[in-house]
Amino acid sequence: MIGWLFSREGQQLLVDTGWLRSFHPDVKPKPGMKPLSDIKSMKPDPIAQENAVDEIKKKYSEYFGL
Repeated sequence: MIGWLFSREGQQLLVDTGWLRSFHPDVKPKPGMKPLSDIKSMKPDPIAQENAVDEIKKKYSEYFGL
């Protein structure tokens, strides 16, 4: 079962019915979906995160009422 979900057919079904994305090279995206290549991703910057620990903790407390 799980093997089928990762097959081309299984991935295509997930894309067609669930509007999910697949990295399988033979799966066609649903019409109207933005291609993965057009989506900008964030690049992690561990040094900037480390320098912003106090600010991150403050924002977390504000967002979650701690």
